[in-house]
Amino acid sequence: MRDKLTIGMPVYEDVRVETLISLLHTLFDLGKDYAVEVDIQTSAYLHENRNKICAKAIADGSKWLLFIDADMLWSPHSIRALIANDKAIIGVNYNTRRPPTVSTLKFMGDDGCLVQGNVDLKPEPMRCFACGAGFLLLKVDSLKKIPQPWFDFGRWADGGVLGEDIFFCKKAAEHGFDVWFDPRVRVGHVGTQIY
Repeated sequence: MRDKLTIGMPVYEDVRVETLISLLHTLFDLGKDYAVEVDIQTSAYLHENRNKICAKAIADGSKWLLFIDADMLWSPHSIRALIANDKAIIGVNYNTRRPPTVSTLKFMGDDGCLVQGNVDLKPEPMRCFACGAGFLLLKVDSLKKIPQPWFDFGRWADGGVLGEDIFFCKKAAEHGFDVWFDPRVRVGHVGTQIY
């Protein structure tokens, strides 16, 4: 029996054509080895879309859940590479979709403050504090060990906003999970150009 992979796409407005093309290539390629299901949740509440996708992946018995945002560009090899790492939570290094480009990776500095960006990247999977959920692979069993809501918005102690993806990574770490990213896996973030 083939392992089940849910591709979850939380959509606020539209899905980019580049994203649809990547998705079609992925379904054709990965469908040979995995039972692939696509779950698209649409509303203005991105965190709730992600939570609904998580709940459905658990209910459907998926082994893997891959979040892909509606403005991403990738190859099926990117997904195979993340799965091969066999981590509970693993993402990739991609940039925000506006200049100046800034990595979505977050590291915890020695002073306890978040450091954003490419900090001494190595050509192998690395731990980070958080990574963007625009291309994030989860073992579904890990979600069962993290209390709901998995995704939400919050506040730092200084009042700064905590985005839904950082909220998830922080909560996962509080429940014993490392957050990883694979710098060898390349994806694009589609805006006025590919970032």
